[in-house]
Amino acid sequence: QAALQRPEAAPAMERLHKGLSEDDGEEMATAAAPAAGASKGKIYVLKTPPASVNLPQLRAQYWALWKRVETGKPGTQRHALTRRALGYIKKVNEFNAEELTKLVSVFSAIVRDAKKGTVNE
Repeated sequence: QAALQRPEAAPAMERLHKGLSEDDGEEMATAAAPAAGASKGKIYVLKTPPASVNLPQLRAQYWALWKRVETGKPGTQRHALTRRALGYIKKVNEFNAEELTKLVSVFSAIVRDAKKGTVNE
């Protein structure tokens, strides 16, 4: 897996893996009860993204987490998740920091729930 990563992405990936493996009690996204009439499944409530972010690092996190979502929950559609989280779809390179942070939060929550075995179909 490391052979497939760009060398400049290695530090970002290490920070990502460290952040995902440590549970400091502060989650980026939390599950909330579904609203009346909502579809089955979890509803994720997103926190406000940090003020200063590094777009290349966020894109690296986005792709790394997407691979983990895809592995943990096969058949998941990235574009469908994007539309559900943001309300629209556009190219990953066109996302701003806030959009990427929201998607990273959603992917992180899905990965976390897949580990716990609590992802709803």
